[in-house]
Amino acid sequence: MKNFISFSLLFILSCDLSENTTKPPNDNIDSLFNTIIVKDSSLIQDKETNDSIKLSLENIDFYIHNYHPDTFFHSKNKDTFYLFESLGESILDKLISSNNLHKILAVEQCYITSLIVYNGENYCSLENWKHYYSPFEQIEIRNNHFRSLDYSQNRNSEFPYVTLNEIKQGINEHCGTGDYYISKLKKNPSVNDYPLDVYLSNQIFKITLKSSKTYYIHTTYIPGC
Repeated sequence: MKNFISFSLLFILSCDLSENTTKPPNDNIDSLFNTIIVKDSSLIQDKETNDSIKLSLENIDFYIHNYHPDTFFHSKNKDTFYLFESLGESILDKLISSNNLHKILAVEQCYITSLIVYNGENYCSLENWKHYYSPFEQIEIRNNHFRSLDYSQNRNSEFPYVTLNEIKQGINEHCGTGDYYISKLKKNPSVNDYPLDVYLSNQIFKITLKSSKTYYIHTTYIPGC
């Protein structure tokens, strides 16, 4: 688990934004992958209140209901928060409430997909390889709460075009050399057909305050933990 978290942190810090990777059309998202991150258990209250966790951003307390991330970090200047999810946990379609939503101008959400390769019950996740980045979508705020978006299966299959050779290279770089996974590949593989699959690896929330300050909440799904 610790090794996987370290690898996931590397993914955040050095995310591939090459020509073959679809980049999100917004201004500051690249900075999410170029920041120092620090673990700080004070950011989230371990004690559950009505089955919720509390995340504080500039004196605004957010309560994410029915959600329990495995690990959490923040950027050095505390404008970006990272939540790591374990198997079966997801921030999708979660009720999020606050006592100071009137201070918020907008809440937006986008997602990132990654590729995974299987060999029977074993798998290797290429979360530090190529990705699809969706555009941000604005979330409607109602009274003192809003609900995170729940993406459909169609969006779960979105991924940039990759060739067989690129897939082999990615597997060799991130899953170890040899034919253990590559031998299962078809001549003209689809990223949505076995032994390959695309999954929602990350959610990013962009929170813009009326004071013009912007904060991000970045969630990472860790498969198999």
